[in-house]
Amino acid sequence: MKKRLILNEKKFVEENLLVNGLTDYLYLGDIKLLIKYWRYLGVNDKKDLLLLLSNYLKKFYPYFESLKTIHYQTQILIYKIIGETKSQKLRIPVPVPITEN
Repeated sequence: MKKRLILNEKKFVEENLLVNGLTDYLYLGDIKLLIKYWRYLGVNDKKDLLLLLSNYLKKFYPYFESLKTIHYQTQILIYKIIGETKSQKLRIPVPVPITEN
């Protein structure tokens, strides 16, 4: 699995993940970005986040049935990611003006 540095997470999610699906099936880094993005949009309830994730996976992976059919360890990691993202913000670069001083 390749490591990558994403400086503008919002742009990455909107232009890649929401258009093409996950880069690798259930790559947890991408799932974390999706959950952070949904939290950025104002969805904070755990049930709503799980519903959004389930609908997202159904959209891009027709053979996906529900989160309950995923391997148990993966379910635990997804719940852990949802808990971790409560205190994390989506990385969006902010331009900083540079002066002569």
